Amino acid sequence: MKRTLLASLVAVMVATTALAMAPADAEAQRRDRDLITRDELVQSSQKSTDLYQAVRSLRSHFLQGPRGPRSINADPARTGAEVQTGTMRAGETPKAVLYVNGARSGDLEMLRSIQTINVEEVRYLNPNAAAMQFGPGHDGGAILVKLLGGPTGGGA
Repeated sequence: MKRTLLASLVAVMVATTALAMAPADAEAQRRDRDLITRDELVQSSQKSTDLYQAVRSLRSHFLQGPRGPRSINADPARTGAEVQTGTMRAGETPKAVLYVNGARSGDLEMLRSIQTINVEEVRYLNPNAAAMQFGPGHDGGAILVKLLGGPTGGGA
C-alpha cells in the first residue's frame, strides 16, 4: 500500500514538473526561432557570405510574409518612397521592414550589403510585435540587425 501511494505521488510530481516546464521550453523554442546569434552565424557555413544568404539558409521564415513565401524583388516598379512609408500595391505580399542598429534601413535588399562577419545578432519581430514597437506599416514584421560595436537601439 505504501509503495503504491509513493509511486503515485512520484508520478504526480513528475507530471506536474513536466507540465510546469513545458511552457518555458516552448517559449525558448519560439525565441530561438526568431533569433540568429553571432555564434550561430560563425558555426554555420554562412560566415563568409552576405546576410541575406545567411538568413535565407538559417531562418527562411524571416523572409516570408504572413501569407507565404515572397521574393525581395517581387515588384521592381516599387519606389524607394513606398518602401520607406510601408505603402503597398494591391495583391502584394507584405515585406518585413529592416532595422540596422535601431535605424529603419529600408527593404530586405539591404541585407545583401551586410557581411555576416559584422553581425552580432538578427531578430525577427512578427507584424504585431513590430507594430507595437515601431508603429504602423509593419504588415510583414520587422528584421532587426545588430552589428558588432553598433548602438543597441531599436530593441535588437
